[in-house]
Parts: sequence; structure tokens; C-alpha cells
Amino acid sequence: VMPIYLPFFSCHFSHFITGSHAMASTAPYRLNDIGRFQGSGPPFRKVSWSLDEHFVAGIGNNIVETWDFKTRQRVLLQKKRTNPVDIQFTCNNSRVVYCADATTVVAYDIAVERVSSSLTFGGSGITSIACSPVNEYLFVIGKVNGDVIMRDTREREAIVTEGKRIAGGSVDCLKYSSDGAYLTAVVSGSGNHRSIFVYDLGLPGSNPMSQLDGRNLIRCSSAIATGATNVAFSPRNSQLAIGNNEGVAVLWDFNVNQYSVLSGQQTRQKPVNGIGYSGDHLFVSDDGKIFAWDTQKKILLGSM
Repeated sequence: VMPIYLPFFSCHFSHFITGSHAMASTAPYRLNDIGRFQGSGPPFRKVSWSLDEHFVAGIGNNIVETWDFKTRQRVLLQKKRTNPVDIQFTCNNSRVVYCADATTVVAYDIAVERVSSSLTFGGSGITSIACSPVNEYLFVIGKVNGDVIMRDTREREAIVTEGKRIAGGSVDCLKYSSDGAYLTAVVSGSGNHRSIFVYDLGLPGSNPMSQLDGRNLIRCSSAIATGATNVAFSPRNSQLAIGNNEGVAVLWDFNVNQYSVLSGQQTRQKPVNGIGYSGDHLFVSDDGKIFAWDTQKKILLGSM
């Protein structure tokens, strides 16, 4: 395997992947160090990297775990008979916020190793979560009925702060751009059909939930959304990387509605469970293997 060194990055990758953030530090990690977390534990449906290059988190059946890359220590956050849905790091890297099941969102403080808050949502089930890149307490959830709801982890009451129904299908993935200016949603329909919405959230200080309507919808694409499982904004917020359930990654320039397919890993046929940028490099995880791409040259740099 070709050793690849990179400044570590975040998704949601949010951010790795749940993420579109450039790396804040210059400490290099080899690609096989990144793969160690997935290779040494249970299968993870989704993974998320912190912005400070320090932690990665994953969710699987009945399990939520984090991995400290510097100490190589695994921390078990949850092991009980629930079905975790999604997981993200807050923008200051101090907490992970995850959907413990279809009705409960938990904020876990990494430094003190305890749950800082737990919020319960009624109605239809939670399907996705995204943490604000500019406010450590704000997050949005997507629900199976198409609702997108914004909440604050400091709230104790199980009330809806802001919410809006953006589509008729399940909101399977939510991702912010690194500056919080855009929000993208992957919405599923019947069968393998998906739609990808990109919203302009307006100027800082405006009510972002009021922007989730047709007036601020930059683009909605169904043609390239088939089987989409995870997405990430590029560092300059001009492009979306889309991973699907066949292990394929697509680069979509949503401003001009052009896309290109990154070929070379389709033979694995495994769903993409994490995707994210570090500069012009894109990292794609498909549960057991991680691929590193140069998005400018459209070439595969290596895999682990």
C-alpha cells in the first residue's frame, strides 16, 4: 500500500467525513492510521472526524465509539440495544452529538467523558444530524417524514425550536458547508431514488430555517443522486462530493450543474459510509477500506 500523509480533516469525514472543512493543524497522519479505527472495531455504518485531527467517531449496530488518534485509545460511548442513526462533532471539537435511536439526540462531552445533554423528539423518527460549523450548540436533524428541525443542545425541554418540511421523503443525510452558508440534504423516495437539495442559508445572523424554501434552493438534482448515502462540501463550497451505495464517488459542481465520476473503486460495491475533503484531497470510506483522491487531477492516490 502506498503510504499517504495528510493533514487530518473532519461530517458530519462532517466534517471526514461528515465534512467540508480544511484542516486546522499540520500534524500528518498516514492513511493506514486513519483506517486503523475501522479495521480494529465492529462494522460502522457512518464515521465522522473532528476538525482538530484528534478524534474519529463511528456508529454501528448497538454501538457508538470514538478513537483518539494520538493515544490510539478507543472510547465506548454507548453499547446497548438501540440503533444509532448518525453522529457529528461540534465545531469546537469538544463534543460529539449523535442520534442514539430514532427519537433521542445525545451530546457527549469528550474531555470529561460524560453525557452533557439528552433531547427527545416526538413524531416521526430521526434519520440524520448535522452540527453547525459556527455555533457549538446548534444542530439540525432530518426526519423520516421530510422535516428538518433546528435545536440547541442546551435546551432541556423537548420542544421544536425551528422546523420546516422540505420534502415528502426521508431526510437521510444533512451537511453544512464549512462557513455555515449552505446546507445540503439527501432525501430518499421510493426504491433507490434520491434527491439532493442545496440551500443558501443567507447572511450570518438571519434565521436559517426560514431559508429552507424554494426561494433559497440553489439546486435540486435527482440525476446524480441515485443511491446517495453521504455528501460533503468542498473547502471553497463550490462542489459537492457524493458517495453512493455502490461505492462510487461523484463530484458535483452545483452552481453550473456539472458532475464527474471518480472511477477506480466501483468493483468493491460497498456503500460509502463517510466522505470528506482536506484541501483538494477527497477521502472516501466504505466500511473497511479508505480511498484518497486528488480531485483536481481526478486520480486515485492510494487506499488502505
